[in-house]
Amino acid sequence: MGLPPLRDADKARHDIAKWLAGKVGGPVEVSPFSGPASNGFSNETLIFDAHWTDPASGRSVTEGLVIRVEPHHFTLFLEADFEYQWRVMRALAEQTDLPLPDMKWFEPDPSVLGSAFIVMGRVDGQAPADSPPYTSQGWLFDATPEQQRRLWFDGLDVMARLHNVDWRGLGFSFLDKKQRGRLGIEQHLDYYADYLAWASGGRRQPVAEIALSYLKENRPDDIAPGVEDIRLSWGDSRPGNMLWRDFRCVAVLDWEMVTLGHPAADLGWWLFLDRYSTDGVGMPQLPGFPPRAESISHYEQQSGIKVSHLVDYYEILAGFRFSVVMMRLATLLTEYGLSQPGSDMETNNPVTQQLAILLGVPPPSDEYWRTA
Repeated sequence: MGLPPLRDADKARHDIAKWLAGKVGGPVEVSPFSGPASNGFSNETLIFDAHWTDPASGRSVTEGLVIRVEPHHFTLFLEADFEYQWRVMRALAEQTDLPLPDMKWFEPDPSVLGSAFIVMGRVDGQAPADSPPYTSQGWLFDATPEQQRRLWFDGLDVMARLHNVDWRGLGFSFLDKKQRGRLGIEQHLDYYADYLAWASGGRRQPVAEIALSYLKENRPDDIAPGVEDIRLSWGDSRPGNMLWRDFRCVAVLDWEMVTLGHPAADLGWWLFLDRYSTDGVGMPQLPGFPPRAESISHYEQQSGIKVSHLVDYYEILAGFRFSVVMMRLATLLTEYGLSQPGSDMETNNPVTQQLAILLGVPPPSDEYWRTA
């Protein structure tokens, strides 16, 4: 499920064709948009073919392109940092062997499409679906256990390579939000505390509030300020944010949550999102996906980074982060008429239900929360 279309498609095609003509030096034909039937929740995505004649060689050129548009109708995240996504993706695409799309252009001027946008090359591949979840149907569900296992471990391998890039050498120091405290977990907790206050609108969020208290009070000594192993953190690490071909990752997408921090944050998110897609929706884990301990061990072997003593903490952090995103998503769905006003979705959903289990507290639907 995504948002309904936000713009006139024919006008957008005309505006994009005119803009692209200035980039390639001649008239451009833009095909009708294809791809997702509706837009995602954090960014609008336009997928199309562009055709033009190269003015230097006279050669006919056709390229598959993808445009990601900065949200302006409704913002899901506290700080979009849209240009940061472009800077990270371009540097990784051009200076590392990580699988990313060909990053074409960044346009900061909102006069073209109403917001800034990123243009990248289209990558042929498929992503596991969120709705309905990949654990219930679809190409990954129908795959053999061996194929499912190959995909899972290949995703962990890509994550391990990502965590070993030289983020300082790539010039990613701009991701250090010094105004939020020390680099790493301190910045993460400060950001999500502010995000919680903003997304909740003053409404009580019992499970998320307990999670934040737990995270502040139980921060392991290993991640005390100045000790933490700081790496580039993708932020939204899950198979659904990768494109796959032959069950190998061919593109890492969706960098809205990119930051700097301990690599266990990405692994914790990866594991919690699979928990959400299985226990959270009442489905068993795919038969080819390994036990949790095997995933952790494999990641440590591939990355050379010890995380097993921190994953429990960071999986709770993942559940807390996701629960805050769900609050904002509940507001968005209500505003677009996709959810009924007065719904308890922001406090009682598969994310907060799984987070309550990790914390060992009553489920969010329990009478306990109405009297506590």
